[in-house]
Amino acid sequence: MTEDDGQLARIWEGIKDTAKGAVRGVAAMPAEGMGALNAVANWTPTRDEYAARYAGMGDRARAYADALMGGSPESSAMGTFGEMLGPPVKGGVKALGVLGAVTPSLIKDWRWRKAADVQKGLGINEVPAYIQQGYGKFMQGQAGRAASGELGSDDLVKAYGITRSSVNRAARNVSDDLAKGSVRPEGYMSEWLLSPAGRDYRAAAQEGVADPAAIDDIVRRFQTFGMADTLGKDLTYGAKELGPRANALREAVTGDKTAWRGFAQDLPGIGPAKSGFLASLLGRGDLPTLDARQLNLWTGSPGDVVSKFTRRGGGLGGDQAVDRLASRQAQLALALDPSLAPQYQHLAHHTLWDKVGGTQTTHDDLIRAMMEPLGAR
Repeated sequence: MTEDDGQLARIWEGIKDTAKGAVRGVAAMPAEGMGALNAVANWTPTRDEYAARYAGMGDRARAYADALMGGSPESSAMGTFGEMLGPPVKGGVKALGVLGAVTPSLIKDWRWRKAADVQKGLGINEVPAYIQQGYGKFMQGQAGRAASGELGSDDLVKAYGITRSSVNRAARNVSDDLAKGSVRPEGYMSEWLLSPAGRDYRAAAQEGVADPAAIDDIVRRFQTFGMADTLGKDLTYGAKELGPRANALREAVTGDKTAWRGFAQDLPGIGPAKSGFLASLLGRGDLPTLDARQLNLWTGSPGDVVSKFTRRGGGLGGDQAVDRLASRQAQLALALDPSLAPQYQHLAHHTLWDKVGGTQTTHDDLIRAMMEPLGAR
């Protein structure tokens, strides 16, 4: 065995150990993904096999390999691992949490403001009472429902629809039977879920059916917010596909961060930036939302610069940016009711979002929509 072969063998042993640990911790992995993981963990390739596999990788797998092991064919064992898992598990190794132990920072060169400077500039030291007593208590209740296995497909369908409605849209002035005045898109979507058409949509979704009349109704109403046809497609997907996924909600919402990311980011249109918002609607609060206000506050970077960093490593840069934001928010140490500590990251995000925008957002509309049981009138 050459020195290089010995080094590769040591790398591979470490990867196998990490992979076996991931098997125990990934609740949302489909059966075929678990099979692929076991196959990889029991495979011992030679250096030449490493090189051959790297040469045949697609662009996405190469991105993993380059980010993780420096891009050389001889040291791309983790890239090989990601390639084998990529087809059955969206995002490959990212969804497994294997990367946490071996991935170097992909955004090290992205300059962010210090937490102390942000805190001094905003003059904040606590999560406001209206957030704690409103959305905070709602999240706490949802967390309890998740822990007891009470969350179901209606919860997931609503949370997904509300989250997708908020993406790349902003508040608009509305005046109709659902809302009046300046309304956020996710707020309007929540009011619609409580309307006769929205309830019809939710009821049909329990049968895996997309109610065309209901979806046409929201597409017509949503024109003022933009991308209404996209929302229609999102709701069609949600109605037809989310029911079976709700079986994994308890493990995803109450499990570790890796399990949640694997679950959430396997849903169309839910990336690192929005997985925390979706989580908050279901009671999980350890991931902040990486939205435009946060990015401007902490980095001042324009959209094209942000994308350069968040897309690195096939999207791993986005997860790392969310983790960096969580670290900065932790350094703020905003005062909070100790019983709401598990929800700190989202509530801190909520605090910053309102402070920067000069708003006081209660999310009353979201709370009412999420709390209404199916069949209520």
